[in-house]
Amino acid sequence: MFIEYWKIFVFAAIFIVIAYLIFPKGDKLTEMYMKSYQWDEAFKLIEEELKKDPDNPRVLKNMAQYLEVQGDREKELALYEKLVE
Repeated sequence: MFIEYWKIFVFAAIFIVIAYLIFPKGDKLTEMYMKSYQWDEAFKLIEEELKKDPDNPRVLKNMAQYLEVQGDREKELALYEKLVE
């Protein structure tokens, strides 16, 4: 049986490109983790995003939601005040 390796390679490359385009990134991935209650994974992504852009309102909102779940009301309110400014 003869296997054409170039076809396998092309199929794998197409599969990887499609998976990369479909899989959520950044804020959408963070929100997906938060909806599924995977708070540790969400916090890792939020922390990375805050280092890149500390004034991004979407990231600040996600961080405030994370702090709400953790029970840290003071920091949560401070973030919401920063969003309002």
